[in-house]
Amino acid sequence: MPKQVCRMPSLAVALLSLSFAPIALAQDVDLNEGATQAACPALPVGSRLAGLVDIAPDGTGTTAQARECIALKGNRRAAQVARAIEVSDGARGPASGPGIATAASASYALSLVNTRPDWRHSDLAGESDGLSIFVRQGKGDTAAMLSNVGVRHGFAATLESYTFSADAEGRPIRAVRTQLGVVNPRDGGEFGLLVQASEGQRLTAGLRIASLGTANWANYLEAISPAGETVAAVRGSDGAFVGGDLLPTSDLGKNVGSPAKRYAATYTQVLQLAETTFSSLPACGGGAGAGTLAFVSDAEKAVTAWGQAIRAGGGRNKTFVKCNGFGWTAF
Repeated sequence: MPKQVCRMPSLAVALLSLSFAPIALAQDVDLNEGATQAACPALPVGSRLAGLVDIAPDGTGTTAQARECIALKGNRRAAQVARAIEVSDGARGPASGPGIATAASASYALSLVNTRPDWRHSDLAGESDGLSIFVRQGKGDTAAMLSNVGVRHGFAATLESYTFSADAEGRPIRAVRTQLGVVNPRDGGEFGLLVQASEGQRLTAGLRIASLGTANWANYLEAISPAGETVAAVRGSDGAFVGGDLLPTSDLGKNVGSPAKRYAATYTQVLQLAETTFSSLPACGGGAGAGTLAFVSDAEKAVTAWGQAIRAGGGRNKTFVKCNGFGWTAF
């Protein structure tokens, strides 16, 4: 008798023959349901004051009409990212302010340009960023941006930027130029960091180093010699200058910070105080200002004795003065 073969349904057939009740899947919440992203409408060259067209207030920096452009609109609650040559960001986001982080709902253009439409008159709130780089590494080296720049003749920099605030017509009124890793074999000069006040008067600071919250710097600034020795440092706890002489000459050692060494030897130096008026002197009295020295150019009365009180300016008498905590006296 021939063998009888019992054929069982394959697993695939068995699974397909089963009937499953539909399972309700949790729907992801679309934080940007009120925001849209679409291609920019075709416009003649120079017709829109945004993006790569008429990018500079003086009309320079224009490009041809043929380009890839993404238009953002609506009201966003999460980040919008566009990979394009140009991003026209017309979507509204949370307003920025002190202590408010808006990066989670910003627009990011992995591109060349990210602008608000008619930015000179726009009142749309929300953060807008030109390029976002996100890197995480568990073990080994990593860099968010790595560059290697070299020239034989001319100017080279890793980064060169121009940052400005504009008037109603988009013209710069306060501006800063920043260059990083500057090497200029043609004209001379090498700078690790070069920051220039380019427009405006009395801009706040060329360099600011801050400790925020519980984070802090051991030193705000360090200068290290080729031997790895700390030549000078600005201490993070109190801003004290540590490690070098304030007016170094060839006969001086590193004596700042150690009273025993500071007063152990005598050095010859020339110290010149710039002239100032009496009204420009700092407060002196009630214990304030003790130990301050100055050279005033307009003492009211001529100095005839050592320790003479100097109480007012407005004259033509020049004299060195010191504050003993109670008032200014001549010396």
